Amino acid sequence: MKTRIMIALFITSFAVIPVFSQKLDNLGRKMVSEIVHESYNNWGECYDQVTFKFNYNQKGDMIKIIVHRRTSIGDIFKQNKKSFLAATLSINGNTMLYDEYESGEKIGYRKHRFALSSDGKRLLNDVVTTSDGKHVTTTYEYENNVFTGITQHYRGDFETWHLIFNKIDGNYYPVGKEGFVYSDEVNDTNINLDCLTWRIFGPIMVNEQEHLLLTPQVPLRSKNIIKEFVPDRPSGKMMCEVERNEKGNIVLITTRYADNEKAKKYLKISYLY
Repeated sequence: MKTRIMIALFITSFAVIPVFSQKLDNLGRKMVSEIVHESYNNWGECYDQVTFKFNYNQKGDMIKIIVHRRTSIGDIFKQNKKSFLAATLSINGNTMLYDEYESGEKIGYRKHRFALSSDGKRLLNDVVTTSDGKHVTTTYEYENNVFTGITQHYRGDFETWHLIFNKIDGNYYPVGKEGFVYSDEVNDTNINLDCLTWRIFGPIMVNEQEHLLLTPQVPLRSKNIIKEFVPDRPSGKMMCEVERNEKGNIVLITTRYADNEKAKKYLKISYLY
């Protein structure tokens, strides 16, 4: 009798041990819960920190991104002021809504008007109007449902810029840009992580709205993580290093200049379980 009781207790002890399995989306990709993006200057001081929190529905579809930003303003040798910004990007079917808040109040500095495909899976264009009346229209172009380029119109039709991409082996390359190399590290997350590493190409601010480019509706997600690139500015080559934990999850991406050890950007990633 005692033996049976002991066996029953032994089995029960295993039954109550919680099992934490990693959550995957409907494409089998690891679902990210939070990203913290930190930027450090030439003196090794953090001057910008952005936290992205991701909300999903029961189907595993991303429905909201909540953004909190802290930025140091002014000369680092003087007393810095902190700028605090919060934003939300909500997705509902083929509609996306964007709101900005400062000190808990909606400020509406940037007013967005999004256009998605009828199935809500692709972003077609984004019109941003700022409080001073200026606006930028970004159009995302496709050929046979494959993303091919971006056109941006600044302040109406006064300035127009165009950027073309080639998709090779699942990775996007901007046409005419040298020193753009991908690593062997596969992006097994549901997020376009590269939009928080490489920055701009000439006048086109590809990740001007980081919270927007993190959504699955934006087509710039590549199969691999970027390894190195040369931005259109005299800052030299940028290098990206990927770190994974014991579970094989990408937990840190460090972006740095090839000739500068202090000016870095850190991308810290957490997951849903």
